[in-house]
Amino acid sequence: MIDRLPFATPLVYSTQGQSAESIHSRELRDRIKRGDRKLLRQIGAHVAQLVVEGKFPNFFGSDITLVPVPGHAPLAPGAISTPQRIAMALHENGLGAEVVPLLERRQRVQKSAFAAPHERPRARDHYESLAISPSLLRPRKVLLIDDFVTRGATLLGAAARIHTVLPDVEIRGFALVRSITDGDIFSIRDPRDGILELMADAESRRRP
Repeated sequence: MIDRLPFATPLVYSTQGQSAESIHSRELRDRIKRGDRKLLRQIGAHVAQLVVEGKFPNFFGSDITLVPVPGHAPLAPGAISTPQRIAMALHENGLGAEVVPLLERRQRVQKSAFAAPHERPRARDHYESLAISPSLLRPRKVLLIDDFVTRGATLLGAAARIHTVLPDVEIRGFALVRSITDGDIFSIRDPRDGILELMADAESRRRP
């Protein structure tokens, strides 16, 4: 397992806040979870503008391979996941060289959104349930793409799985939205980058 992963997010949502923006952020969350294509394209363009403005240095570029993170269960044949749609929207805006489904979920894990905190999958659970899809590609830099990040267990587990097979690859994580569980937010647009850490007790921590 790896114990640190740089990550970035352009948006934030509040799980319980009652300000107008907090409530709106949960509406945005639901649209993203439904895979709203128009919205994802708009957010892709927004991220591209942030990059032009100097946000997220070292996360995007012509040498970056965008790798969608699988959901909690194996994907049905022919289905396209929300992280895949996000990766495609980023690619359409020139933020990566290509989209490669390098990871696949072999075994279902508990869906974090419906689990109590102590029942949520840990990074190792994600690592053990993921596999590398057959590919001739040997990327130099990988940006893992997910829709939401809370503690970072999914991204850490996915990064560890890739690192096992491709130890020389530079890996970073990107999620459209990070969640906060306490308090209100006053702007959904709040681009940040930081670190996901695997702690000694096997729990994950996100900063910020």
